[in-house]
Amino acid sequence: MLSVPKSRRRCAFLALAAVVSLSGIAAKESLAAPEETIAAITVQASNSAAQTDADEFLTGFITTAVRLKGPRLVSCITTAAKLRPDLAARTAVCALNIARLNSHLFGGRLSCATIDQIVRAAVTGAPQSAASIVKA
Repeated sequence: MLSVPKSRRRCAFLALAAVVSLSGIAAKESLAAPEETIAAITVQASNSAAQTDADEFLTGFITTAVRLKGPRLVSCITTAAKLRPDLAARTAVCALNIARLNSHLFGGRLSCATIDQIVRAAVTGAPQSAASIVKA
């Protein structure tokens, strides 16, 4: 079983929440006349990961996970699966692709141990989605 210290899980959760919150911000500008500039800014943010659009959540996950390796990546996968169990399978696929791209082996092949670790992390975060995670 995967054992991650509570402080690392909290850090991963806070980092993922910060990325998701920042990725949900959209700005729009409107210009009045060329000689005077008035900018109207509309900020949209959600209070929870469940309210975030699926594409925005996955973008935030990928942006965070691509910088992580080893136990930190595994912790990030588990946290993302807990936050959005409906996206756990897509999160696992993204994590496998990130790990494949980060591996410097010929052909970008992953070891069975790495694949197992990523799948277990996703299943740990969202056990109700285990079948869809394994299929993905």
